[in-house]
Amino acid sequence: MANRTDIVSSDEPVQRRRSGALTSFRRNLAAMLALVFILLVAVLAVGADWLTPYDPAITHSAARGLPPMTAYEPSDFDLNRCHWLETPLEPLGCRRFLLGSGISGADIYSQTVYGGRTSILVALVASLTSLTIGIAYGTVAGFTGGNTDELMMRLVDFLYALPVFMVALGIQSFFQFSFMAQEGWLKILTEWNNRLGGLLFLFIAIGAVNWVAMARMSRALVHAAKRTEYVESARAVGASDGRILMRHLLPNVIGPLVIVETLAIPGYIFLEATLSFLGLGVGPTGMSWGSMINAGYSAIRSYPHVILVPSIALSLLTLAFNFAGDGLRDAVDPRQR
Repeated sequence: MANRTDIVSSDEPVQRRRSGALTSFRRNLAAMLALVFILLVAVLAVGADWLTPYDPAITHSAARGLPPMTAYEPSDFDLNRCHWLETPLEPLGCRRFLLGSGISGADIYSQTVYGGRTSILVALVASLTSLTIGIAYGTVAGFTGGNTDELMMRLVDFLYALPVFMVALGIQSFFQFSFMAQEGWLKILTEWNNRLGGLLFLFIAIGAVNWVAMARMSRALVHAAKRTEYVESARAVGASDGRILMRHLLPNVIGPLVIVETLAIPGYIFLEATLSFLGLGVGPTGMSWGSMINAGYSAIRSYPHVILVPSIALSLLTLAFNFAGDGLRDAVDPRQR
């Protein structure tokens, strides 16, 4: 019974910290609103096939550059391609452009929702890639130490000195202009990239350059944590290096790394939008807010809504991730509470 009481009492500080962090985050109005907006974009992205009236590639030749909420009488051919046909939403979406139409006559609302799917996927894949590679690389370097640590970190320093945007641009350009490969691994990657609407090459380009900062931080945290008393105690009772690494070090350093990665997500989204704006992002079958801005910036004087809608969506999503990341950081930091 005494042992059970000791266990419960030792868990209570951890539970109180978790409860205090959750309460602090809930009281942060900006962080909560940001989280709600991110979840809204995620829901729209997942259900884009049902929550949009038209496919983003469908154009209406007789309805180009119409302002938001403009009624439009589509042809029978266009009407039959509306997702909301014969539903209560038919008058709202099939016969009206909620956010206007683009220069080509495409429904901007549908394009914006599908572009949000690309941004959410980039945020998830890029952050998971950065965390996985960075933590694995930095943890090995910090835990091993010695010459191995020096060699691994000199490589990280070299990569860290390279401009992230230029490296991503070069990688994406290499893949984009290798689409004519008829054999080998480039052909296989090109086929998968076409199936994913051009996202595979984009994920490779972004993931290849954004793990370096995470590796440096994880190395520093592991290098400091391996000198603590609880690690020395585990080593004294005969725990193996693998057990110390997985059971004692990683659980104590992964929290701060996740918070830092959350704050880095807006940079991934902007990088994807910039590459798509330059024509090196998603493929012709994909949709991105950057490619929408590229398609509409030349007609900003005549049709300002064409560029304003994706620009506002991009700004709001990046701000939401910034506010959510700040709120999460403040919530888990006892000094902020």
